[in-house]
Amino acid sequence: MYSNNNIIKLVGLVGLGTMGKIIASRLVENKFEVIGYDISLEARRAAEDIGVKVTERLADIGERSDVVLLSLPGPQEVREVVGGENGLLSKMHSGQIIVDLSTVDPFTTNEVARKAKEKEVEYLDAPILGRPVSIGRWVSPVGGERKILEKCKPVLKTFCSKLVHVGPSGAGNTVKL
Repeated sequence: MYSNNNIIKLVGLVGLGTMGKIIASRLVENKFEVIGYDISLEARRAAEDIGVKVTERLADIGERSDVVLLSLPGPQEVREVVGGENGLLSKMHSGQIIVDLSTVDPFTTNEVARKAKEKEVEYLDAPILGRPVSIGRWVSPVGGERKILEKCKPVLKTFCSKLVHVGPSGAGNTVKL
């Protein structure tokens, strides 16, 4: 559960495909405990092989993680994963944080961020600028509250060389697109 001393103990990662697996490996290498979820059994198995605790229930990620990272293919998946019937927000509580690393339109970001705020869950959009092979040199324009970005920096710096706060929710995706 979310710790009161602002130390992130458990990172959830939804989306263990090409980018997600690379992100997971960096988190594990940097001694973060990671719980992961993907609809693909193959992706889950590959993540387990690198030290990720894998769950078959998306809700487990929302229930247990301090910070949840999303690495998803598009807007529809982000909407379903966050706000769907058994999505993250069905189990998340005040003080937890979602950081969407996916590339989606700012309208989707603002819609999902609003739903998160209703549950008192913090939300950042932090799309990745970079290809999988350039991990460690990735840049991320970040939209959302600066103080939430500061809390998440220890996690995000494991795979991004530069984090640039660019404004409110939706601004990160606006910059990337």
